[in-house]
Amino acid sequence: MYTHVYVQTDRFRYCLASEDLPAFVSKRVESFRKRLKENSDRLAYFLLFLRIFPMSPNWAINVSCGVLRVPVRTFFLTVMVGLMPYNFICVQVMKRDRRLQRYLLLKRALCPYRLA
Repeated sequence: MYTHVYVQTDRFRYCLASEDLPAFVSKRVESFRKRLKENSDRLAYFLLFLRIFPMSPNWAINVSCGVLRVPVRTFFLTVMVGLMPYNFICVQVMKRDRRLQRYLLLKRALCPYRLA
């Protein structure tokens, strides 16, 4: 999914760079371009930090990386490693939620009438 977004934005970066885009998006992409240039010697670590930091919009990073021609290998590795903690936490929360739902269903089945 993420690499697909990257490839599509890389393919259509000329369309995305047109004057039809709102100025807000252009300013954000230009700001991101400056940050990438400043951190070009440690690009993987910079992108990894952005992925792990919970307030970074991943969709914007995906699109910007395609437009700014970040190497696919670096992009892919930072997505894989950077989103691992978030995905792990989400899976663990869903497992616990599922166990809680089973417990509540079992409790309701065994004791259908409340005495209070």
